[in-house]
Amino acid sequence: MTRYIVVLPNGERYGPATLPMLVQWASEGRILPSTLVEDSVTGQATMAASIPGLVFAGAQTHVQAPTSVGPAQGMGAPTGVPALPLSLKQPGDDEASGAFWLAGGSFLCLCCGLGLVPSALALVLSLVARQKGSPRAGAALWLSVVALAVHLLAFFASRSLNLF
Repeated sequence: MTRYIVVLPNGERYGPATLPMLVQWASEGRILPSTLVEDSVTGQATMAASIPGLVFAGAQTHVQAPTSVGPAQGMGAPTGVPALPLSLKQPGDDEASGAFWLAGGSFLCLCCGLGLVPSALALVLSLVARQKGSPRAGAALWLSVVALAVHLLAFFASRSLNLF
């Protein structure tokens, strides 16, 4: 039997839920035709309206969270317990975000030569994020290396031209 993960507009994920559970939630107005639903095995996402057999309650602007199953945790998720939001934050995401901000912000200091420090710090933070396994670490590392290279080039070019 296919099981589904319901993804609400605010990012909260509920399930896995069987088709009869989805039918109940749709009739109660807990999911709408535009609600994103994923197959718990394949991960394929679709709109709830495309699932045969779902009949939706009248138009509703506020969606209540399903409460008859726990958060999406795979096939062994407990049933009959209140649903809780699933954290989408991964280890190292804070460091990767810091690296993005520092590397991006360092370009504001390009003309005065002070961008070397934040771009070097961004490189360190992106390496820490990579070590912690953040999926965003690769992009942060790439941006940090580019920022550091641009600042080093600007620094040496300004020194040879005696700009500062």
